[in-house]
Amino acid sequence: MGVEELLESREEKLVYYSPYSFVREIKPPDQFDLFVRPKIDAFGTTDSQRQFTATVAGMDFVFLYEYLPWDSQYFAKACFKLFTVLFSQQHASALVQAIQVFRSELQKSGSFYCFSEIPSEDIFLIQCLNEAGVRLVETRLHYFRRKTADVDVVRYAVREATAADIPALSSVAASNRNSYDRLHADHTFSDMEADRYLATYAEAAVNGFCDHVFVPDVPGLPVASFIAFDHDTEISPRHLFEAIRIKLSAAAPENKGWLFKLLSEVICYAEGQKECFFIYPTQATNRAALRVCEKLGFSYGAASHIFAFGS
Repeated sequence: MGVEELLESREEKLVYYSPYSFVREIKPPDQFDLFVRPKIDAFGTTDSQRQFTATVAGMDFVFLYEYLPWDSQYFAKACFKLFTVLFSQQHASALVQAIQVFRSELQKSGSFYCFSEIPSEDIFLIQCLNEAGVRLVETRLHYFRRKTADVDVVRYAVREATAADIPALSSVAASNRNSYDRLHADHTFSDMEADRYLATYAEAAVNGFCDHVFVPDVPGLPVASFIAFDHDTEISPRHLFEAIRIKLSAAAPENKGWLFKLLSEVICYAEGQKECFFIYPTQATNRAALRVCEKLGFSYGAASHIFAFGS
Protein backbone atom coordinates (compact mmCIF):
# COMPACT_ATOMS: atom_id res chain seq x y z
CA MET A 1 0.00 0.00 0.00
CA GLY A 2 1.38 3.44 -0.93
CA VAL A 3 2.22 6.24 1.47
CA GLU A 4 -0.65 8.36 0.15
CA GLU A 5 -3.22 5.71 1.09
CA LEU A 6 -1.63 5.23 4.50
CA LEU A 7 -1.78 8.96 5.13
CA GLU A 8 -5.54 8.93 4.67
CA SER A 9 -5.83 6.31 7.40
CA ARG A 10 -3.62 8.27 9.80
CA GLU A 11 -4.52 11.89 9.10
CA GLU A 12 -6.82 12.27 12.11
CA LYS A 13 -3.91 11.57 14.49
CA LEU A 14 -1.16 13.09 12.36
CA VAL A 15 -2.77 16.52 12.79
CA TYR A 16 -1.45 16.48 16.37
CA TYR A 17 2.12 16.27 15.10
CA SER A 18 1.78 19.94 14.15
CA PRO A 19 3.81 22.14 16.51
CA TYR A 20 0.87 24.57 16.44
CA SER A 21 -2.01 22.16 17.02
CA PHE A 22 -3.28 24.41 19.82
CA VAL A 23 -3.90 27.34 17.43
CA ARG A 24 -7.66 27.09 17.06
CA GLU A 25 -7.84 29.53 14.17
CA ILE A 26 -6.09 26.96 11.98
CA LYS A 27 -8.49 24.10 11.29
CA PRO A 28 -7.21 20.50 11.47
CA PRO A 29 -7.03 19.99 7.66
CA ASP A 30 -4.92 23.13 7.38
CA GLN A 31 -2.77 22.06 10.33
CA PHE A 32 -2.01 18.86 8.45
CA ASP A 33 -1.40 20.52 5.07
CA LEU A 34 0.74 23.35 6.43
CA PHE A 35 2.82 21.81 9.18
CA VAL A 36 2.71 18.02 8.93
CA ARG A 37 2.48 17.05 5.27
CA PRO A 38 5.66 18.93 4.25
CA LYS A 39 7.64 17.06 6.91
CA ILE A 40 6.25 13.72 5.77
CA ASP A 41 6.99 14.48 2.12
CA ALA A 42 10.66 15.08 2.97
CA PHE A 43 11.21 11.55 4.26
CA GLY A 44 12.84 9.31 1.70
CA THR A 45 14.30 12.20 -0.28
CA THR A 46 17.77 12.42 1.31
CA ASP A 47 20.25 10.17 3.06
CA SER A 48 19.28 11.72 6.39
CA GLN A 49 15.48 11.75 5.89
CA ARG A 50 14.63 8.08 5.56
CA GLN A 51 11.71 5.69 5.06
CA PHE A 52 11.62 2.05 6.04
CA THR A 53 8.73 -0.28 5.22
CA ALA A 54 8.06 -3.40 7.26
CA THR A 55 5.45 -5.78 5.84
CA VAL A 56 3.76 -7.90 8.51
CA ALA A 57 0.70 -10.11 8.03
CA GLY A 58 0.20 -8.61 4.58
CA MET A 59 0.13 -5.04 5.93
CA ASP A 60 2.67 -2.30 5.27
CA PHE A 61 4.05 -0.20 8.11
CA VAL A 62 6.12 2.77 6.97
CA PHE A 63 8.59 4.22 9.48
CA LEU A 64 9.55 7.85 8.88
CA TYR A 65 12.82 8.59 10.61
CA GLU A 66 15.85 10.83 10.50
CA TYR A 67 19.56 10.10 10.80
CA LEU A 68 21.22 12.66 13.09
CA PRO A 69 24.83 13.27 11.97
CA TRP A 70 25.80 15.71 14.75
CA ASP A 71 24.40 13.50 17.53
CA SER A 72 25.98 10.43 15.96
CA GLN A 73 29.40 12.04 16.02
CA TYR A 74 28.91 13.46 19.51
CA PHE A 75 27.82 10.18 21.12
CA ALA A 76 29.99 7.95 18.88
CA LYS A 77 27.01 5.83 17.84
CA ALA A 78 24.40 6.02 15.10
CA CYS A 79 21.60 8.30 16.32
CA PHE A 80 18.12 8.49 14.83
CA LYS A 81 14.81 10.25 15.48
CA LEU A 82 11.58 8.47 14.58
CA PHE A 83 8.91 10.92 13.43
CA THR A 84 5.98 8.50 13.21
CA VAL A 85 4.69 5.27 11.69
CA LEU A 86 2.14 5.07 8.88
CA PHE A 87 -0.30 2.15 8.72
CA SER A 88 -3.74 1.41 7.34
CA GLN A 89 -5.45 -0.24 10.30
CA GLN A 90 -5.03 -0.68 14.03
CA HIS A 91 -3.66 -4.21 14.20
CA ALA A 92 -1.70 -4.23 17.44
CA SER A 93 0.26 -7.48 17.16
CA ALA A 94 1.32 -6.65 13.60
CA LEU A 95 2.46 -3.14 14.53
CA VAL A 96 4.40 -4.48 17.52
CA GLN A 97 6.15 -6.94 15.24
CA ALA A 98 6.83 -4.19 12.68
CA ILE A 99 8.48 -2.07 15.38
CA GLN A 100 10.73 -4.99 16.22
CA VAL A 101 11.62 -5.34 12.52
CA PHE A 102 12.45 -1.63 12.45
CA ARG A 103 14.69 -2.08 15.48
CA SER A 104 16.53 -4.86 13.63
CA GLU A 105 17.00 -2.53 10.66
CA LEU A 106 18.64 0.11 12.87
CA GLN A 107 20.86 -2.53 14.46
CA LYS A 108 22.57 -2.93 11.10
CA SER A 109 24.27 0.38 11.90
CA GLY A 110 25.99 -1.22 14.90
CA SER A 111 25.65 0.58 18.20
CA PHE A 112 22.67 2.93 17.84
CA TYR A 113 20.22 5.16 19.69
CA CYS A 114 16.75 6.15 18.51
CA PHE A 115 14.24 8.44 20.17
CA SER A 116 10.81 9.71 19.21
CA GLU A 117 8.36 12.38 20.37
CA ILE A 118 4.78 11.18 19.99
CA PRO A 119 1.74 13.40 20.73
CA SER A 120 -0.41 12.00 23.51
CA GLU A 121 -3.39 11.74 21.14
CA ASP A 122 -1.64 9.02 19.11
CA ILE A 123 -2.44 6.51 21.83
CA PHE A 124 -2.51 3.36 19.70
CA LEU A 125 1.04 3.92 18.45
CA ILE A 126 2.13 4.72 22.02
CA GLN A 127 0.65 1.45 23.30
CA CYS A 128 2.37 -0.57 20.59
CA LEU A 129 5.72 1.12 21.22
CA ASN A 130 5.35 0.17 24.87
CA GLU A 131 4.45 -3.42 24.03
CA ALA A 132 7.44 -3.64 21.68
CA GLY A 133 9.74 -2.71 24.55
CA VAL A 134 10.39 0.92 23.62
CA ARG A 135 10.85 2.79 26.88
CA LEU A 136 9.21 6.03 28.00
CA VAL A 137 11.81 8.58 29.12
CA GLU A 138 9.93 11.88 29.35
CA THR A 139 6.44 13.34 29.34
CA ARG A 140 6.45 16.85 27.93
CA LEU A 141 3.88 19.64 28.26
CA HIS A 142 3.72 22.42 25.69
CA TYR A 143 2.46 25.64 27.26
CA PHE A 144 1.62 28.63 25.11
CA ARG A 145 0.70 32.27 25.42
CA ARG A 146 -1.01 34.43 22.85
CA LYS A 147 0.26 37.98 22.52
CA THR A 148 -2.97 39.99 22.87
CA ALA A 149 -1.71 42.80 25.07
CA ASP A 150 1.51 44.17 26.50
CA VAL A 151 2.85 42.46 29.59
CA ASP A 152 1.78 44.49 32.61
CA VAL A 153 4.83 43.72 34.72
CA VAL A 154 8.00 45.42 35.88
CA ARG A 155 10.69 45.44 33.20
CA TYR A 156 13.95 43.63 33.93
CA ALA A 157 17.43 44.40 32.68
CA VAL A 158 18.55 41.73 30.22
CA ARG A 159 20.90 41.54 27.25
CA GLU A 160 21.91 39.17 24.50
CA ALA A 161 24.53 36.65 25.56
CA THR A 162 27.95 36.92 23.98
CA ALA A 163 30.82 34.52 23.43
CA ALA A 164 32.32 35.74 26.68
CA ASP A 165 29.30 34.32 28.53
CA ILE A 166 29.71 30.79 27.15
CA PRO A 167 31.80 29.33 30.00
CA ALA A 168 29.33 30.59 32.61
CA LEU A 169 26.24 29.49 30.69
CA SER A 170 27.69 26.06 29.92
CA SER A 171 28.41 25.64 33.62
CA VAL A 172 24.87 26.71 34.56
CA ALA A 173 23.34 24.30 32.03
CA ALA A 174 25.49 21.39 33.24
CA SER A 175 25.37 21.96 36.98
CA ASN A 176 21.66 22.72 37.43
CA ARG A 177 20.53 19.25 36.54
CA ASN A 178 16.95 18.39 35.65
CA SER A 179 16.66 14.67 36.37
CA TYR A 180 13.58 14.38 34.15
CA ASP A 181 14.80 15.83 30.84
CA ARG A 182 15.26 13.49 27.89
CA LEU A 183 18.92 12.62 28.42
CA HIS A 184 19.06 12.65 32.22
CA ALA A 185 15.95 10.47 32.49
CA ASP A 186 17.26 7.90 30.00
CA HIS A 187 19.48 5.27 31.59
CA THR A 188 21.33 5.00 28.27
CA PHE A 189 23.31 8.08 29.27
CA SER A 190 25.27 8.73 32.42
CA ASP A 191 24.60 11.94 34.33
CA MET A 192 28.01 13.16 33.21
CA GLU A 193 27.17 12.57 29.54
CA ALA A 194 23.82 14.34 29.90
CA ASP A 195 25.42 17.27 31.77
CA ARG A 196 28.08 17.63 29.09
CA TYR A 197 25.46 17.54 26.33
CA LEU A 198 23.50 20.41 27.89
CA ALA A 199 26.72 22.40 28.35
CA THR A 200 27.44 21.90 24.65
CA TYR A 201 23.85 22.91 23.78
CA ALA A 202 24.21 26.15 25.74
CA GLU A 203 27.44 26.94 23.90
CA ALA A 204 25.83 26.19 20.52
CA ALA A 205 22.81 28.34 21.40
CA VAL A 206 25.04 31.39 21.93
CA ASN A 207 26.97 30.59 18.76
CA GLY A 208 23.85 30.77 16.59
CA PHE A 209 22.01 27.49 17.04
CA CYS A 210 19.21 29.53 18.66
CA ASP A 211 18.03 32.90 17.41
CA HIS A 212 18.43 34.64 20.77
CA VAL A 213 19.87 33.97 24.23
CA PHE A 214 18.94 36.41 27.03
CA VAL A 215 20.91 36.76 30.27
CA PRO A 216 20.60 39.18 33.23
CA ASP A 217 22.23 42.59 32.82
CA VAL A 218 22.40 43.81 36.41
CA PRO A 219 25.61 45.33 37.81
CA GLY A 220 27.10 43.09 40.48
CA LEU A 221 24.82 40.15 39.67
CA PRO A 222 26.64 37.11 38.28
CA VAL A 223 25.42 35.77 34.94
CA ALA A 224 24.06 32.48 36.25
CA SER A 225 20.84 32.09 34.25
CA PHE A 226 19.76 32.25 30.63
CA ILE A 227 16.89 31.60 28.27
CA ALA A 228 17.42 30.57 24.64
CA PHE A 229 14.65 30.86 22.06
CA ASP A 230 13.84 30.82 18.37
CA HIS A 231 11.66 33.36 16.57
CA ASP A 232 9.78 31.98 13.57
CA THR A 233 8.14 34.48 11.26
CA GLU A 234 5.57 34.13 8.49
CA ILE A 235 4.84 30.52 9.32
CA SER A 236 2.25 30.39 6.56
CA PRO A 237 1.12 32.91 3.95
CA ARG A 238 -2.49 32.01 4.76
CA HIS A 239 -2.08 32.41 8.52
CA LEU A 240 0.13 35.34 9.36
CA PHE A 241 1.37 34.97 12.89
CA GLU A 242 4.72 34.57 14.53
CA ALA A 243 5.91 32.02 17.04
CA ILE A 244 8.58 32.26 19.69
CA ARG A 245 9.68 28.88 21.00
CA ILE A 246 11.74 28.48 24.15
CA LYS A 247 14.54 25.99 23.47
CA LEU A 248 16.50 25.86 26.74
CA SER A 249 16.56 27.71 30.03
CA ALA A 250 18.43 27.30 33.29
CA ALA A 251 19.00 29.27 36.47
CA ALA A 252 21.52 28.70 39.25
CA PRO A 253 20.73 29.58 42.89
CA GLU A 254 22.71 32.83 42.50
CA ASN A 255 20.01 33.95 40.03
CA LYS A 256 16.97 32.76 41.96
CA GLY A 257 13.77 34.09 40.41
CA TRP A 258 15.36 34.92 37.08
CA LEU A 259 13.49 32.31 35.04
CA PHE A 260 10.36 34.43 35.58
CA LYS A 261 12.23 37.64 34.73
CA LEU A 262 13.86 36.28 31.60
CA LEU A 263 10.65 34.74 30.28
CA SER A 264 8.82 37.99 31.01
CA GLU A 265 11.41 39.84 28.93
CA VAL A 266 11.02 37.35 26.07
CA ILE A 267 7.35 38.30 25.98
CA CYS A 268 8.24 42.00 26.04
CA TYR A 269 10.70 41.37 23.21
CA ALA A 270 7.70 40.84 20.92
CA GLU A 271 6.20 44.24 21.78
CA GLY A 272 4.17 45.63 18.89
CA GLN A 273 3.47 42.25 17.30
CA LYS A 274 -0.25 41.57 17.56
CA GLU A 275 -0.31 37.95 16.40
CA CYS A 276 2.46 36.16 18.20
CA PHE A 277 2.47 32.89 20.12
CA PHE A 278 4.98 31.99 22.81
CA ILE A 279 5.58 28.27 23.19
CA TYR A 280 7.30 26.82 26.24
CA PRO A 281 7.83 23.04 26.20
CA THR A 282 8.94 21.49 29.47
CA GLN A 283 8.69 18.27 31.42
CA ALA A 284 5.40 17.52 33.15
CA THR A 285 7.51 17.14 36.31
CA ASN A 286 9.02 20.64 36.08
CA ARG A 287 6.55 22.26 38.43
CA ALA A 288 8.65 25.37 38.96
CA ALA A 289 8.70 26.16 35.23
CA LEU A 290 4.98 25.43 34.91
CA ARG A 291 4.21 27.82 37.77
CA VAL A 292 6.25 30.54 36.07
CA CYS A 293 4.34 29.97 32.83
CA GLU A 294 1.00 30.22 34.59
CA LYS A 295 2.02 33.43 36.39
CA LEU A 296 2.84 34.96 33.00
CA GLY A 297 -0.47 34.00 31.40
CA PHE A 298 0.55 30.82 29.59
CA SER A 299 -2.02 28.05 29.09
CA TYR A 300 -1.80 24.33 28.44
CA GLY A 301 -1.49 23.61 24.73
CA ALA A 302 -0.51 20.00 24.14
CA ALA A 303 1.27 16.99 25.61
CA SER A 304 3.71 14.54 24.13
CA HIS A 305 5.80 11.56 25.20
CA ILE A 306 9.46 10.88 24.48
CA PHE A 307 10.40 7.26 23.81
CA ALA A 308 13.83 5.74 23.23
CA PHE A 309 15.55 2.46 22.44
CA GLY A 310 18.97 1.39 21.28
CA SER A 311 21.76 -1.10 21.50
